[in-house]
Amino acid sequence: MYESQLSLLKYSVDKIFFEVNDEYDYSKTKEIKLNQDLNKTINKIDENTFKTTLNFKIYGTDKIPVPFTLSISISGVFRLEEWESEKNNRIAEQNTVAILFPFLRSLIATVTSNCSVPPYVMPVINVNAFISKNK
Repeated sequence: MYESQLSLLKYSVDKIFFEVNDEYDYSKTKEIKLNQDLNKTINKIDENTFKTTLNFKIYGTDKIPVPFTLSISISGVFRLEEWESEKNNRIAEQNTVAILFPFLRSLIATVTSNCSVPPYVMPVINVNAFISKNK
């Protein structure tokens, strides 16, 4: 088949924090605006193994209140021969985010749909643009 050199060894949900904003007034707005932050980190385990973490937050400000605060962190431990080499580093960055992102999206939708707030389905992202912006 078309087996990849990259393999996911372990997936984990590292953190979930959810808090309802009881003071949020749904009647004052037609469209809920969410302040969001998504970032990634890659940490070396050894020459062939590394951990990619995606962190996502929804948070409010004084100017833009939100119905809830949410913070989720997920990680995957991956194996790729010589992942830090110029040739493989791009594969390591882009493919691991692409592999983990559907897990993150699903978890966000599940948490919000089960917490007495309107469910939030995170839009898909352009992984290449995300990587370029978050170097």
